[in-house]
Amino acid sequence: MVQSKVLILGGGIGGVAAANALRKLLPPGQRIVLVDREASFTLAVAVSRTGRTCSWRAP
Repeated sequence: MVQSKVLILGGGIGGVAAANALRKLLPPGQRIVLVDREASFTLAVAVSRTGRTCSWRAP
């Protein structure tokens, strides 16, 4: 049996989301290869929220 590979070019948020979605859809033997120019990926979605001052209200 020939094992095929899926190649995703670009490891930004879209590439990572595509790899995760394909992992759920493809059979277990299928390889997914994600290629990006950078050596690491940082997801900074919550940075804008954590930089704000938090205030707590009494119930």
